[in-house]
Amino acid sequence: MSREGVSAHRRARSARAGRRRIRKQPLAATLALLLVGHACSLDESGLASGSGGTSGAAATGPMGGDGGAAATGPVGGAAGQDATTAGDGAGGASDTGASGGASGGSAGAPSDASPDSEPDVSVDASDGSSCPPLVGWWRGENDTQNQVAGAPAGVWQANKPSYAAGQLGKGFNVASGDYVRIPRSEAGAYPYDIDGPITLVAWVAANGWGGRIVDKITAGKADGYLLDTFQSKLRMIIGNKVVTSTTSLPAANGAFHHLAGVFDGVAVRLYVDGVLTHTQPVTPSSAANSLALRLGAASDSSNKLNGVIDEAAVFSGALSDQQIAAIHQLGNGACP
Repeated sequence: MSREGVSAHRRARSARAGRRRIRKQPLAATLALLLVGHACSLDESGLASGSGGTSGAAATGPMGGDGGAAATGPVGGAAGQDATTAGDGAGGASDTGASGGASGGSAGAPSDASPDSEPDVSVDASDGSSCPPLVGWWRGENDTQNQVAGAPAGVWQANKPSYAAGQLGKGFNVASGDYVRIPRSEAGAYPYDIDGPITLVAWVAANGWGGRIVDKITAGKADGYLLDTFQSKLRMIIGNKVVTSTTSLPAANGAFHHLAGVFDGVAVRLYVDGVLTHTQPVTPSSAANSLALRLGAASDSSNKLNGVIDEAAVFSGALSDQQIAAIHQLGNGACP
């Protein structure tokens, strides 16, 4: 080959090499960009930026997460963990976006979740005050036991116990002619020597109105207290003060009615079936004496009640209107 032929051949080969370099340059640049992108992805450990993210082969939109190892938006939790954000749950390997729910796994609990409370089934006295001490409570459940710990039980005066259906369970059937006395003890204070505010309550089913309900006063004197019915009306005596309701009692047909008398230090209040029926200011003489308390009769065994007494109770203080109403609603003698 001549010198001129060799030169022409070299020029042609150089041109072809140049064209190959031109064709390869975009591929190298693209590969470099891919390698840079892959490095960035590894540096970010799969967490995406912006409103939604990508992880693996799945990406979230602005409002929610998706499955796989999807990433979170601005308020989401970390990928692969359970997260809670503003009350929204997340679970498994999927988290929430800006407002999104969870996909995959179980939902998390709101951050302010608390166990359900037990329903309140007690009767509310409503006035916010606590009840005065309950010093005696006799239920008449085929016995004369006192429900107040350490307080004296009763005895049938003529030792002829008789019980009948009561407001709750059984009651004292004083219509039989006998009555219940709460004897005094030779040792210790007698809890019914009360000379001040007091509350007397009981459920009564009468075959005819008239007779004592709770009595601790010398018959015909003014030295104690009592709750009874007189001429078809409820009555309370404190010392020398006699307070009689101006409202007649319901018909005495054997039905039970809740009767209560309260002396609060300045007035006597009378209640029938949880409702205040009479109030009268009083300044009584002393109600102190050494007698025993009785249910169903006077201190001389007169003025016996013809009926059944149930859930009789004595408080050494004055119950409120709301507390009397609550006891009536409960159906027993205890203050809620």
